[in-house]
Amino acid sequence: TVVPEGPPLAATLPKSAPVAPLSQASAAARWYLMCIHAEGRTSDELSAMPLAARSINLLDSGQPLALGRAHQAEFFENLLSSAPSCLPLISRTHAELLTKPGAHRVTVVNSSPNPIFVDREPVQRGERRELTQGQILSFARLQNNAYFHFIWLQVRTSDPAVLAQLASAGGSSAPSSPECHLAPPSEATANPVPQQQQQQQQQQQQQ
Repeated sequence: TVVPEGPPLAATLPKSAPVAPLSQASAAARWYLMCIHAEGRTSDELSAMPLAARSINLLDSGQPLALGRAHQAEFFENLLSSAPSCLPLISRTHAELLTKPGAHRVTVVNSSPNPIFVDREPVQRGERRELTQGQILSFARLQNNAYFHFIWLQVRTSDPAVLAQLASAGGSSAPSSPECHLAPPSEATANPVPQQQQQQQQQQQQQ
């Protein structure tokens, strides 16, 4: 599967930046999603938003959390206020996110005919992926035969046990800070989508 190229995800994250305090909304959640890119908003504009307005707390009860316009309408509408044409590409129930008490990963299952992306790789309807600290969940649109990711949500945890395990394994133990942003793929570096896949995506986005 071909998706737009861009700077490597790990390379765009500062490695030595300190962990910033969590907001009250996020402090109670072991796992949460933090928006680090929204089309039409500059990094400064996004950073100026309250953390609670650009983060989604995940349930820790073993019950799935539905992700989509029907469930986080205000969240997506605010983030995409400068790019409202992208809103219809987020399904009413686009995906489900599941994390269990003590789990060191988050499971995402695509519930939509439109793909959702993990680290720029598409996850099709019915497929699932396991995510951990620092990975990126994103939504994309097709333009000029290429995917452009208009919202990037970074998986983060406040669980000391998970952070310690990642640190001991040599992984990223922190998302650096809530103000960290990854550079989105540019038109100049976007790779073309195969014609068959392009037709499938156009049909899906019309549903």
